[in-house]
Amino acid sequence: MQFDEHGTTANFFWKIQADDAATELRNHLVEEFQDEDARYAYADSFLNTRVAAQIKALREQRGLTQQALAEAVGTQQGGISRLENVNYSSWKTETLRKLARALGVRLHISFETFSDLLDDVETFERRSLERATFAEEMSKNKLIAQKRARSATHLWHRDQPATTGRMMGGETKHRTNVNPQVDVSSAAWLWDRGCDHGAEQSITRRN
Repeated sequence: MQFDEHGTTANFFWKIQADDAATELRNHLVEEFQDEDARYAYADSFLNTRVAAQIKALREQRGLTQQALAEAVGTQQGGISRLENVNYSSWKTETLRKLARALGVRLHISFETFSDLLDDVETFERRSLERATFAEEMSKNKLIAQKRARSATHLWHRDQPATTGRMMGGETKHRTNVNPQVDVSSAAWLWDRGCDHGAEQSITRRN
């Protein structure tokens, strides 16, 4: 087998092997989950592993030591060490809330299906456990809002006449190339309006 200098062929076959392994694991779990006790035992074990691993992943991503996180939560370093142990199972919602705040994330608790569990097992890796900081995610959301606002402004101009006249005190006032200050909610509405407008034009052309 020939490999190019970038290892593309090697990466391709590595991905196939990884996909085969994931498929084999999924099939094994589907069979094992037919037993009710087995699937709930596996779900509990995976939950403990995931929570403990994510606490450690987030702590290290933030550059915090166990001692620093313990001080932020109001406990001892040994307490954080226990929480990062995958065999720990005595989780308390209040403790998790404190950890979430100290790590700059929100706590999310929900009931899920066993198919979701299979997906979680397949994608379980450190990268899937890390989360952006509040400043990072707000910066990203700001860019999204600005992009939508620019798109909405473009749609607004497209739907307006080139020049609009108004009678004021016997005089006609003209507005050309008005640049409206579009807020996020208006941007979202105009974006939807633009999509509807495009759909209408497509239907008209087909007819």
